[in-house]
Amino acid sequence: MKYKISRIRLKIAIGIGLILISLPVAFITSMYLVSRGTGFEGPRGGPQDAFRHTYTSALVARYLSPRFVRIATHILERNPKSSYDLMDIHNNNLGIQIALDNLNNIIITDQKNIYLTVYDKVKNAEVETKDKNTVRILESSKWQRSDLF
Repeated sequence: MKYKISRIRLKIAIGIGLILISLPVAFITSMYLVSRGTGFEGPRGGPQDAFRHTYTSALVARYLSPRFVRIATHILERNPKSSYDLMDIHNNNLGIQIALDNLNNIIITDQKNIYLTVYDKVKNAEVETKDKNTVRILESSKWQRSDLF
């Protein structure tokens, strides 16, 4: 016995699928635009890149799950010899920590306060730091233009 799906159900399923696919794309695009609006330089390897990773990771960890950030980091930042990937891993982990440290803190429960916390940390970023509480950036000579924006 074959299961036959109606055209209307198929259209609904496709519509839901398109919405589910478009949400992450819209979120990632908005994070690129937010990071560009900070005024920080260095779309790749610099403070702007560090802000994007730290802020995005903090939001995802706060509103979805730290596990999701860890899985995405594992999938996307794969080269342990790449200074860019090492920077991104460091800042993604810092973003998780910001979300976890402030989960029960009423002062930082909204997106604006998370933004301000990350912004302040990026202003005090250090080149290739290993300090888990400090945003990591690369030397300015390594900063690159982003492929997306």
